[in-house]
This record gives sequence, structure tokens and C-alpha cells, in this order.
Amino acid sequence: MSINIILSNALSGLNTSQAALNEIANNISNVNTPGYARRVVELSTRTIGGQSAGVEVGEIKRVADAYLQRQVYSAAGDEGRYAELSRVHDNLQAILGRPDSDTALNALIDRALTAGADLVTDPTSSVRRSNFLSELTTAASSISRLADNVQRLRQDADNLIGDKVDRANALIARIAELNPLIARQELAGSSGSGLKDELDQSIAELAGIIDLRVEPQTDGTIHVVTSNGYSLVDAGHVQLSYTPQTSVTAGSIFASIMATRVSSSGTISTAPPQPFDSQISSGAIKGLLDLRDRVLPDFAAGLGELAGTLATTINEVHNANVAVPPPQTLTGRETGLLASDAHNFTGATTFAITDSTGTLVRRVDVDFSANTYSVNGGGTVAFAGTVGGLVAALNSALGVTGSAGFSNGVLSLAASSATNGIAIVEGASSPSSRAGHGFSAFFGLNDVLAGAAPSHYDTGLTASDAHGFTAGDTLELRVLGASGAELGRATMTVAGATIGDLVTQMNTDFGAFATFSLDANGKLAATPVAGPPARLEVVSDSTSRGTTGVSLTELFGIGTAAGAERARDLALVSALAGAPQKLALARPSLSPTDLPGTRILAPGDNRGAAALQALLSSKVSFSAAGSYGSANDTLSAYAGLLLAGIGGEAERAATGLRDATLLGDEVKLKRDEVQGVNLDEELASLIVYQQSYNASARVISAAQELFDALVQLV
Repeated sequence: MSINIILSNALSGLNTSQAALNEIANNISNVNTPGYARRVVELSTRTIGGQSAGVEVGEIKRVADAYLQRQVYSAAGDEGRYAELSRVHDNLQAILGRPDSDTALNALIDRALTAGADLVTDPTSSVRRSNFLSELTTAASSISRLADNVQRLRQDADNLIGDKVDRANALIARIAELNPLIARQELAGSSGSGLKDELDQSIAELAGIIDLRVEPQTDGTIHVVTSNGYSLVDAGHVQLSYTPQTSVTAGSIFASIMATRVSSSGTISTAPPQPFDSQISSGAIKGLLDLRDRVLPDFAAGLGELAGTLATTINEVHNANVAVPPPQTLTGRETGLLASDAHNFTGATTFAITDSTGTLVRRVDVDFSANTYSVNGGGTVAFAGTVGGLVAALNSALGVTGSAGFSNGVLSLAASSATNGIAIVEGASSPSSRAGHGFSAFFGLNDVLAGAAPSHYDTGLTASDAHGFTAGDTLELRVLGASGAELGRATMTVAGATIGDLVTQMNTDFGAFATFSLDANGKLAATPVAGPPARLEVVSDSTSRGTTGVSLTELFGIGTAAGAERARDLALVSALAGAPQKLALARPSLSPTDLPGTRILAPGDNRGAAALQALLSSKVSFSAAGSYGSANDTLSAYAGLLLAGIGGEAERAATGLRDATLLGDEVKLKRDEVQGVNLDEELASLIVYQQSYNASARVISAAQELFDALVQLV
């Protein structure tokens, strides 16, 4: 072997040892770099003319396990989804407070009803009256505030969706930029390790936002697709777009996240953007969509059912009671009824005018079933069986002692003298009823609580009643599936003449995604064809019933949002605010033979208070709302069910996050065992290559000595 060959072999050993030492130094310096894959130098024998000629660097290999990396991406999607769910649930739980605390919703309702029960002891006590109204105000405002907070949390989620979409766009664009760079380095014989590290980190972050999988290509590039197979990055990439709502209510209609194709040259496709929401099955965006479109609306629906039932139940009792002295005027709620509508009441009601001592001044007995009335026990007089006919009859019967008015769906009654008041007394054997509600309760003449929407949607209308809407007005509805994707949308143009015609038309125009039916109480039921948890939403509604200004959706409570709206702005009616003396706690003592001059009201009468007391333990019916099924329970117990339900959702989110985090940590640990930097191993390799470097240097030194010896011989 010539000295030149010795030098060449030693030099190759020196160079390869130096290359290995460089990579070891690189590995050690990146020991704490997230996503860094260690490099190893693979050596091979160098041959010249079939003879061994030292060593050379075969490849600087980036150590990575594709399978474990895919598991990391998968775990990141679940972790991102549950992290968002858990974060918002934590905020909601902070708003709700501890279920066993004095400020919990069920405790506030229980306190209000307990304060109502205390009125039985002394119904004349202004302190007890004020305490009841104060506790009821606190409970109502808590429900209303909670309803507002739910919508604020939905808006926060909507804004975060916009932020996550922007970040996803940046990551998708960067992955698309890295692909051709890696391909060029592969073609040039370079591993492109640094670019691949950056690629892995971008994909890992994107996986936490949108669930995905990676498909390696033969040229070293990768394609990125969602778990559903929708391509995010291929030869080109997608560009997502989403504009959050500036404000969110229960009835807000959210746009879809849209996807547009961008070519490898950066040209944006002219094809219409496609909805992207349904392509997402995990990740932070999915968690936010679940919160905005399912979890929070379900809780809002349950809260609306609680608010509506609470208001209806208390109002029913209070409308059957009378204040002492009775109020001079009673003004009802907006019913959406027209004067031409059939009154559709059965049973009997007495309209009594009394003086300030509760002594009867005039009585008008109305038999709704027979459409007749009598004054002060006199003969019966027939009247037209419409709302307008009833109002005209009352005006005629009350004479100079009082009056009735009906304007834009609102009924009002008044005593003519400022010293007199009006009391409504239901028939003892056959109380009046329309849609299961007494006369005063149906029109809301003596309500305690009111909100932004009616507490119930029992209209009392029948299929044969005129619908009262203008032909040509339109209603547009859409239905969303469990994933939040739009399943259908249609527009109806009002035609026909009756409520039955309207229901038939709705079933025709919207039948592809919902069916409608009118029950015996005039309540319109809308059932999505897709079944629960599909949601029906009102896109637009230009209808108005006569001059009432009440739309079709407002009249019947169409759409998921209608139920939730009952909790918004729930509060005491203005007539009772700051006026505990107007609280109605008595029940008139009126027999069929009592005539003017008979005292029918007494200040100490606690029979109306006893009816309020009964609400503390009475079970009432709750309809299914959101994810909450129908129930028959006390008001405070149902509030407890709501808290338990949302608490269960929070626990599931926390458990999901905990499991996803543990799984993510485990697969990252296994991945890092393969591709991560182990300082002990690197230090051992450092010693090996340091010794190899020294040995090669010694060989070169020996060769130098040989050269020197040869020179001296010459």
C-alpha cells in the first residue's frame, strides 16, 4: 500500500468523523427543540477500482417514525377539540357557580318560591311582599343574565373560529410552500432535514386545529387531507374563509367556513367556494363549532324552557288572584290575535267592578260556551263569538262603570272611576279556558313575569281559523344536522286562507326537512325529518299578522331560537316593579247570587297566597328542549337538572381532554424515543467519533513520518 493511499484512507476517516461530530453537535444543541428529529451519519466503504479506499458519508439520515408521527397528529386533533370544549365549559361553570351554593339557579328559584310561601302567614305584610318580589326579581335576572352570558360565550366561540381559520390558512400556505423546496432538495441529493422539521411542526400545529392525515409522496413531498378525505394540500392547497358575527343572539344565523382552491402557482380558483364545516371531525375548530352550534344552544333551550315554565306557572296563579284593592286598569300582553278571530274560549268568567273596599259595584257574567253575558244577575244577552264581539259585549255590559279595549293583539280592561277597580273571577264549576289557560292568564292581564318572548306558544288557534297573514309574505327556514352542516333550506310564500292551509303549505314547502302539526292548544310543532339533534332555524320572515306586527315565527315560536328567547330579559312586569301593594294575593268570594253592595274582597285573604305556596312543591310539565327531555318536576328541581346536565357536559369535556392529553403525551414519548435526542447516546457517539478522528489524525501523522524518512534516504 502506497503512502498516498494511506493518507487518502486516513483523510476520509478524518472527514467522516468530522461530519459525524458536526451532526452530534447539532443534535445536542437541539435537544430541547420541539419536533426536532435527530440526525445520524450513515457511513459506507469508499471503493476505487474495486479496491477499498477508506470511508465516506453515505447519508445524513433524519430519524423519524411515520406511524408514530401520524398518531401524534391524531391525538393533537382530539386534544385541540376537547381543550376548546373544556375551556368554555370552565367559563360557563364559573358563571353558573357551584350547584350546591346559595347563588345557584335552583337555589335562587327555591328562595323565591319560599318567599312566596311565607306570604300565607301575613298577606298584608309589605315586608313579606317586598321580599317575595325581590327574590323573584333576583331569580329572573339571574336567568336573564345567564341567557345573555350563553350568547356571549357563543360569540367568543365564533370569534375564535375566525382566529383558528386564519391560523390554519397560514399553516396550510406554509406547508404548500415547503413541499416544492423539499422536493428540490431531494432531487439534488440532500435530505432537507431542516425543512422537514419545520414541515412536521406546521402539520402538528395544524392537526390541533383541523383533524388531518398525511400522505407521503414518492418525491419526498406530502399531501395533507382531513380525516374525511378532503384535500388541504396537494399540488395546490385550499384557502379557508370565515367572517365572525359582530353580535350573537339565540336566533343568529352563522355562515359556513368556505374553502377555495389555490393552484401551485398561487392562482385562486374561480369555482364557487365550498362549505368546509362538515369536513371537520376533530380539532379546535370542531370543538368551537360544537360549543357554538350544539352545547350552548342546547343549554339556552333548556334555560328558555325553565324561564317560560316559571313565568307561565306563576302568572297562571297570579292571574287567578286579585289585589286588594283591585287595580283600576289591567293591560295584557301581545297575543298576536285579531279582533276578527274567534275567541275560542269555553267555560265562564265574571268581570267585576268593585270599590276600594272590595264591595261589588257591577258584575258581568260571561258564558263563553254559549256566547252570552248577563249584567248583575239579569237576563242573558248574546254576542258575536269573536274577540272583537267579546270586547263590544264587555263595553256594553260594563256601561258607565268600566270599559274594554283591544288594539294590535293587546287586551285592556279599566274601571271608569279612579276609586274603583276591576277583578276577574273564574267560574267555580266551569272556569274559562283557551288553550288550557284562563281568560286573564291567556291575555296576560295580571302577569308577574314577562320576557323578550311569550312564556308559551299555546295560541288557541284552530285549523279553521283565518291565518291573518298577507298573501305574498315570505318565510325562509333551514335545518342543520348534528355536525352543524346545513341539511336543507326553503322559502314559503304565504297563500291560502286558514291556519290549516298555512300548516299544509309549510309541510309542502318545508317537507323535505321538517314536518309541522297543530295541536289542540294551537301550538305548532315542528319536527326535523333528520330527527334530534337537528335544529330548525329561521333565516328570514317578512310576515305580519294583521296590524299586530307579530310574525308567523313569533306567533308560533318556530325555530330552535324561539324557546331560548323566553329567558332573555325575564323580569317583573313594570306594574309590579317597586309596588308590592299591587301584588294579588286574594281570591274573590263571589257566589252566583251576589249583587252590587256585596263585599267580595278582604285585605287579609290569603287564599291566593296559598296557591303561590303550593308552587314550592308542585310538579309541573316541562317540554323537551335542546338535549333535555320532557320532565314532570318542581321548578327548582328542573333548574337543578339543567345545572347537572351542563355539569355533565363539562365533565365529559374535561375527561376527553385528559384522555386526549395522556394519549398525546404517550405517543409523543414513544416518538421521541425513536427520533428524539438522547444526550447519553450522543455523548457516547461523541467519544467514539472523537477517538476515530484522533486515530485518523495519528495515521496521517505516521504517514508524514514515513514521507520524512523517505526524503532523508533520498
